[in-house]
Amino acid sequence: MGVRRWAPQLFAEGVRYVLPRYQRNYSWGGDTAAQFLASILSPVKAGVEELSAAAAPGGAPPKETIRDWPATQDAASMGFLVRFRGPTEDGLFGVVDGQQRRIPLSFIFAALRECFDASDGPGDDGCAAEMHDRIEQRAQVSRGLDAVPRLTVREADAELFAALCLTRGGMQATAAGVADGRLAAPASQSRARMLAAQTAVFAALKEEPRDVPRLLASYLPECHYGLMLAVDQRTAHKLFGSLNFQGSVQLEPLDRFRSAVIIADEERRIGERKAAGKAAAVGGEAVPAAASTESKLEPAWGRL
Repeated sequence: MGVRRWAPQLFAEGVRYVLPRYQRNYSWGGDTAAQFLASILSPVKAGVEELSAAAAPGGAPPKETIRDWPATQDAASMGFLVRFRGPTEDGLFGVVDGQQRRIPLSFIFAALRECFDASDGPGDDGCAAEMHDRIEQRAQVSRGLDAVPRLTVREADAELFAALCLTRGGMQATAAGVADGRLAAPASQSRARMLAAQTAVFAALKEEPRDVPRLLASYLPECHYGLMLAVDQRTAHKLFGSLNFQGSVQLEPLDRFRSAVIIADEERRIGERKAAGKAAAVGGEAVPAAASTESKLEPAWGRL
């Protein structure tokens, strides 16, 4: 079916992800995000206990042991991520399946950044900057490249995601602003769940002893996905349909209808581009594809 499978590092340098328009709403609320964090924290807490037991009486584990501990562990798997190569640039991938885990991971890195920013421990400023680098790829001035998010969410969620993750201090400021009425409560179910998820993740990490966030920050970049890579966008569409439309309950009926409309529109555009390319290849005059119109469902969906 044009799919390759392997298990690469989750946070490889230079790799970025984008959620296609046909993705469903973000659906993990506070409880699910907290459970996801707890599953990641379980080996980390065990590691802190192990390192603390080996430390001098009354002392904290040396920074070197915290740094080296992840290399002694089996690489943790975050499940499967199904993706396809973006058509515009190297290192950019569309996410077919995995949105619900990928967004909370950004929340975890942002919460770690906030914890380190609020701490006055040695090296915490540098740790905060490293956590932000896991959310936003830093600018490369020598190459004329601006800073870019490592995950681009759907347009309807982009403003809230940027406020929570791409702005240092944004998690606390957004939650506090909604709580005291200075900021409007999220207008959609997707954004309300995002806010609940980041609040739960941040609250949980704030309660942990200092060594837990430090070890978690060292452990997370070593984690892996079981990865399936579709060789092109059309194969990704087929995979998405296989995963979400055939006997699956992952998508609500309205989600399935919206996704089917968008995929059908994208399939039509792919066909138009191929037809124009064939005409040009045989010496004929390539006929420009007709002006495509966005689905009339999209504006209404964006307001849900």
